Amino acid sequence: MKGRVLLILMLVFTLSGLTAGELKLRTNGDAFLPNSRLGVMVTQKDVNETLIAVFKDGARILEQYPVVVNGEEVNFTTPEKQGVYELALVLPDSPGTVLEKKSIIVHYILADKLKYAPNEPMKVYFSTMNPEFQEGSWVGMFTADIPKLNGEDVRDHFIVEGIMDLKREDLLEFDAPSKPGTYHLRAYTSMDPTGYEISRIVFQVMPLEPVTSLSTSKKVLKVGERFHVTYKTNVFLRNGTWFGFVTPDVPHNDQVASSENNSEYGYPFSYVGMEDTEGVVEMEAPSKPGTYEVRFFDSNVDDALELGYLTLEVTW
Repeated sequence: MKGRVLLILMLVFTLSGLTAGELKLRTNGDAFLPNSRLGVMVTQKDVNETLIAVFKDGARILEQYPVVVNGEEVNFTTPEKQGVYELALVLPDSPGTVLEKKSIIVHYILADKLKYAPNEPMKVYFSTMNPEFQEGSWVGMFTADIPKLNGEDVRDHFIVEGIMDLKREDLLEFDAPSKPGTYHLRAYTSMDPTGYEISRIVFQVMPLEPVTSLSTSKKVLKVGERFHVTYKTNVFLRNGTWFGFVTPDVPHNDQVASSENNSEYGYPFSYVGMEDTEGVVEMEAPSKPGTYEVRFFDSNVDDALELGYLTLEVTW
């Protein structure tokens, strides 16, 4: 993407006698970075007319080009300043007659989408070409209840942050929060007291019902025996995802208690790469016989989810 976003307008109409047919407007996006390429096409079966595509800021025309129905794409460039603009199709001999129009939003930051699952990877595109951005400009993620504050005071409240390079169009990568709700991505011109919020995106983290499967070819193991656990989950795993042995008396859905039990008695465990939502883990049975559970947690933080477990017997 990196600011090079294509907008395709698909319009269906009949020009004969200026009688409009069924109009359909389709776009591959409504929001763009500054100085992005805005491609425009118009299609209608069996029509070969020429219209005028007009890109406007209020009453002021920024760019306008002829566009042939069913012809080649026509390219515009989005403005340097963020705001809401209008793209309209008009008749060449009657510029006051608007056949169709579309609002185009220009932002200094853009997310790859506006709804995420918990912990889902996010891509946040940014443009710092505007001179308002200073050294130390940054993007922070916040819960929606945090009020609008300047770039210094708000730094006590962010969930995660990313620094934006000056004079660049690039992207930052985050993970969505683990709890469903409404959140903000806010861009600030700098971190010092002169910094201020310059752009904002509101996004949602949607509830997700975890679905996980675990299996192993052996339910009875010798002490120290190596074996494999196959897993698959719909949960976006976090850093520190782990499999480990615990005794059955340890409370479920309690990562802290499970981790402490695993560590105190030196039971084997295995970390899993957070990008791997399915795969096979090789493990080693404990050194003492008994009944154990292999538990699967999505992280090693206090609020980690227990995604599943297997009960195994270990013998001499």
